[in-house]
Amino acid sequence: DVPKLYLHEVSIAEITTKQYKYAVIDGKQRLLALWDFMSNRLPLANDFVFFEDETLKASGLTYSELLVRFPRLRARFDSFDVPVTVVQTDDSDFIEELFARLNVQIPLSAPERRNALGGPLPYLIRKVGVTPFFTQSVCITNKRLQHFDLAAKFLYLERVNAIESTHRAILDRFVVEFRSLRRQRAPGASEENLLILEKQTATILDNMNRFFQSSDYLLSSQGRTTLYFHIFRICGNKSQNIPFPRHMLERFHEDVTTARKKSQRLALSTGQRESLTDLEQKLIYFDREKQSLNDGGAIKRQYDYMSEYFSSVFNIKLPSYT
Repeated sequence: DVPKLYLHEVSIAEITTKQYKYAVIDGKQRLLALWDFMSNRLPLANDFVFFEDETLKASGLTYSELLVRFPRLRARFDSFDVPVTVVQTDDSDFIEELFARLNVQIPLSAPERRNALGGPLPYLIRKVGVTPFFTQSVCITNKRLQHFDLAAKFLYLERVNAIESTHRAILDRFVVEFRSLRRQRAPGASEENLLILEKQTATILDNMNRFFQSSDYLLSSQGRTTLYFHIFRICGNKSQNIPFPRHMLERFHEDVTTARKKSQRLALSTGQRESLTDLEQKLIYFDREKQSLNDGGAIKRQYDYMSEYFSSVFNIKLPSYT
C-alpha cells in the first residue's frame, strides 16, 4: 500500500516564474524513492520478496534490469496507479495548515510545527533566523530549526517589550494570532507593523553580533542567549550601550562555574569550615535557574543575580528591566 500523495496545483501565473505545475504538500520521500528507482539510482532491497511468487528472485535489481529479467513484474510496477489528491487554492495558509495536519503523527519539533501554522509570522521568523547573528555568532546548531525557535522568541519578546515566558504554547499563539489578524486585515498585522517589528528585533541582533565573537561559546545555550537578548533590548530601550565589555561577561560565567564546583565539593566533604560567600550563593542560584530557560520568572531572577554580581565585582549597574 502506498499512502496518498498530496499535491498543490500552482496558478498559471506562478507556473511561468517557478517552472513547475505542482508543489508537494505531502509525499516527497515517496516520490523521490520512486524517481530514484526509475532512474536506476535505487535498486530493490537485498531482502526484497515478491509475495505472489516467492520463487521469483528480483532482489538487488535495478529498474532497467527488472525489464530484462522479469518483464511482467516491471509491467506491474509501470501500470500501478499512485493515489494522488490535487489541491487547488491560492490560500497559502490553508496549504501550510494541511501540511501540519497530515504530519501530525510525525514527531515534529516545536519550530517545525510552528513554521506550518501559516500567516505572516513564519516568513518573518525564517527571515530573522538567517541574520548574521545566527549565521556568525551563535554556537547553537540549527538542527530541527533551533535558530528559528530563538528567532520566534526574540520577535515575541520585542513585541511584548518585557521579560515574559516563551513556552511553546505561547509562541504558537503568537503565530496564530498574527494569522487571524492577517485574515481579518487588521492593522496589527499590516506590512508596516511587521516591518517595524523586524527592524527593531534585527537592530538588537546586530548589536549582539558586534559584541560577541564568531561561534561564541557564550552563546551555546538558548537560555543564556535569551538572557543576553533581554540585556541588549533593555539597554536599547534606554538609549544606552551595554555597560560592560565581553571579557567581564566571561569572568562572570567563569565565577559561576567556580562557585558551582565549590558547592559540589563542599557537599561531598565533611568537617570543613569553608563555606560559600553570599555572592557565590547567588551565583549558584543563577546557575540553577538555567533549568527553566522558557520561564519569564527564572529569567528575571537570573537578571537580578547578574546585576548584583556586576555591581559588587565591577561597580557596574545594569539597567532595571521594569
